[in-house]
Amino acid sequence: MGSILGDIRLAVRRLKRSPGFAAAALLILILSIGANSTIFTVVNRFLLEPLPVERPSELVSLNYRNGSGEGPTYSYPDYRDLRDRNDVLAGLIVFNLAPVGLSHQGNNGRSWAYLVSGNYFDVLGVKAVIGRTLTPADDDLPGAHPLVVLSYGFWQRRFGGENSAIGSTLKLNGRDFTIVGVTPKGFYGTERIFTPDIFAPLSMQTAIIPNSNWLETRDARNLFTVGRLKPGVASAGAAAALNTIAAQLTRDHPDDNRDMQVTLSEVGLFGNILRGPFMASGILLLVLAGAVLLVACANVAGLLLARATGRSKETAIRLSVGATRGALIREVMMESLLLCLIAGIGGVLLATWMRDLLASWAPPIPVPIIPEFTLDARVLALSFFATLAASMLCGLAPGLQSVKAGISETLKRQKGTRTSKWRMQDVLIGSQVALSMILLIGSLLVANSLSQTLNIPIGFDPVHGASVAVDLNMEGYNADRAATFRKELIRRVRSLPGIESASLAGGLPLALDQSRAPIYIEGQPAPNPAAIPYVAVYVAGQDYFRTMRTRLQAGREFEERDDPARTAIVNSAFVRRYLDGRNPLGAHIRSAPADPWREIVGVVEDGKYLWVNEDPRPVTFLPVRPAPGITTVVARSSMPEGDLVKLLRTTVLDMDPALSVFYDGPLSRRVDFQLLPARFLAVSLGSFGFIAVLLVGAGLYGILAYAVSQRTKEIGIRMALGASPGSVIRAITGRAGAVAGTGMMVGIAGGLALGKLFSQVLYGINPYDPVTLCAAIFLMTGVGFVACWVPVRKATRVDPLTALRID
Repeated sequence: MGSILGDIRLAVRRLKRSPGFAAAALLILILSIGANSTIFTVVNRFLLEPLPVERPSELVSLNYRNGSGEGPTYSYPDYRDLRDRNDVLAGLIVFNLAPVGLSHQGNNGRSWAYLVSGNYFDVLGVKAVIGRTLTPADDDLPGAHPLVVLSYGFWQRRFGGENSAIGSTLKLNGRDFTIVGVTPKGFYGTERIFTPDIFAPLSMQTAIIPNSNWLETRDARNLFTVGRLKPGVASAGAAAALNTIAAQLTRDHPDDNRDMQVTLSEVGLFGNILRGPFMASGILLLVLAGAVLLVACANVAGLLLARATGRSKETAIRLSVGATRGALIREVMMESLLLCLIAGIGGVLLATWMRDLLASWAPPIPVPIIPEFTLDARVLALSFFATLAASMLCGLAPGLQSVKAGISETLKRQKGTRTSKWRMQDVLIGSQVALSMILLIGSLLVANSLSQTLNIPIGFDPVHGASVAVDLNMEGYNADRAATFRKELIRRVRSLPGIESASLAGGLPLALDQSRAPIYIEGQPAPNPAAIPYVAVYVAGQDYFRTMRTRLQAGREFEERDDPARTAIVNSAFVRRYLDGRNPLGAHIRSAPADPWREIVGVVEDGKYLWVNEDPRPVTFLPVRPAPGITTVVARSSMPEGDLVKLLRTTVLDMDPALSVFYDGPLSRRVDFQLLPARFLAVSLGSFGFIAVLLVGAGLYGILAYAVSQRTKEIGIRMALGASPGSVIRAITGRAGAVAGTGMMVGIAGGLALGKLFSQVLYGINPYDPVTLCAAIFLMTGVGFVACWVPVRKATRVDPLTALRID
């Protein structure tokens, strides 16, 4: 114990004597450990942290698969059959995320609710913090139980955490709902990303989602489905048993279930929809954050190695008088451990600050995202192991190197003698360059991919455009009142000063709420009921395409004289997919055999409707109809987009202050939401690459500066004998250049080897893009040149007479 305390005191004294070294090493390590802890906090939150339910490892998400694709949603009749016929699940639940118009004590707004099956809380094992949760009895009869359970956060915000909230009423979409309970703090439902404010029984579906009734429609697959495995049942066995039931449902209902299969996945990322992209991004970020830590460790190890080399005579003398090599290695390791412990504390504090910064960030998304990022035991354990690994990596090589040479050889060695002492530093510098090249290649690829994404044709021009939406269903509008409201709204908006064009619409592209409908083509044989194609459907008013700046490729826009039930506009993908080269203008389509035929009066360019990286998909646009529902007013003006949004919002609320406005913002916000993952990756990788390149520059500068200081006498002799500055530069930089060049080649090979991993998060760019590789080489060479400039300049200005006087 005494020797350890002595080592600690010696390490403290040495760090105090070298405050510049200590500050530089601490800064490097704090940044790298903090970056790793922050990234792991995010990855832990979305991929690793258990859901806040009882025995979360038993939960599985059910994905519906058939010949046309796979998704995590089922119809209510299919859910009911799977729930009642299986013997491998202890429970099966469904839920749906829906917006609601909310009114309480005169305050109107828009909120989000989970429609849940009555057994939702029982299967999850979640108890109310006050009151009670929903039960199966609350979900037995459609429309009979207007009850809600509040989330803890909503209860605190709206009711101040008062117990008197239980039993009071909350008006949702114009109907009173009784509050029966509050969920525990930290419970946010069964998805890791979105958190509802309200939980309502699925039997209240028509009140929460007005003018829709799909509970008895087998082909309406819009319920996310989660099951709990029975004790001792493995996921593979449960999937096999559920697929037996799926095969029976295919036979019993061939028109609705074609080749139905069930696949199981982990819960929390909407089945398999987001798991792949999140996993790829998370793994990539962790790998690159670890690479930054390795670069930092190599840099600090190089600094410690230089200090150890400078104390080589002291080390040799201590060995000659009886000090053991183990004791000397322990001293260097203790100095490294002390540095890393301080840096570990600083890194956790930095990660805490970054966590709070992330929690305060409001992303451009119209649904509530969980803002809580916790530094739980996993994150703290990672920070501890990162600190321990950093101390080992930083201290072991310098410690071994400091006692490697023989005593007599070290005592006889003269300054400036070229020996093998550089080999360890060569490895460290080469490793830094290699890892930094991988980071640089990754950051440039993602940045290039983001620039490609920004240039993707999305089918409309978001610049100088804005929209405001309301849901007239939520406020009890009938068809006549809705038609009157829309007519007056568009008249008022078009008369506003500075408005270039305006139009009405339903939902807009690149939003979360999307509609689909079956399609029948006149003159073509009716498809098999199980193989009826579905297309995306949008509602568009007069001047919609001019306002959105969507190019018409044939025909015309909707006009006032059009019959809303008998006209349609399609996109180019629709023509290619379904019309087989026919002239689309004048062709007829419909969504059901009983519907009247619609005449195609126009064809517009393809766009992006659900995701910016999707392939072209067939789309139909229908005229605005009298029925109430989501009404969006979209306008274009040269005024600032924020002012345009305020103007539209004021116009809507002047007409009806009770309306809940949502999706209010510039059109560019829709693109911003879509690009959110790419921008997060670009910022993260760019930060990692920037830090790593700075560390490489600092490492190259340090090794060359040290080389010049150690070889000053040799340089003076060369200069006195007539050596040219060029030969001196080659002597100084030759070895460092060879080391850096080797590291760059290794880094390029590593970047190419990780191409498949990079490809998971890239769009429109090859992970082996030669231009990106050349740019990375150019940047790294430039950093090396800048790092070498000051030491080389100093070497060429050495005064031979002064240098020869050095001992």
